[in-house]
Amino acid sequence: MHQPQILKHHLDGTYLITLKGEIDLSNADRVRAAIAEAPDSGTVTVNTVGVTFIDSTGLRALIEGAGHVGLERLHLIPGARTLRLLEVTGLETHFHIVTAPSPEVAQGNKHPKPLDVWSGQ
Repeated sequence: MHQPQILKHHLDGTYLITLKGEIDLSNADRVRAAIAEAPDSGTVTVNTVGVTFIDSTGLRALIEGAGHVGLERLHLIPGARTLRLLEVTGLETHFHIVTAPSPEVAQGNKHPKPLDVWSGQ
């Protein structure tokens, strides 16, 4: 499998992690480590819009990352594949899911400001 692209930025008190590509057993530890590197305060936003594949080990990396930084601090901008996996497993309610308010944010080129709560609609 291909290594995912992991982009990390500090923007206005938010640690933004943008993931692109495939997340699976061969590289989920890199995702977990990226989340674990977050500062001890502020929001941690993980953008998975650019994820083309995610399996259960990728989901586990997100869950463990949320456990490390604190679920109340972790916001998730899910791509279609990530959202589908969350829905199938019933875990979509366990994450603070937000939407990217613009295509620039979805592609990881701009900070999601302000974070809009995803309505599930």
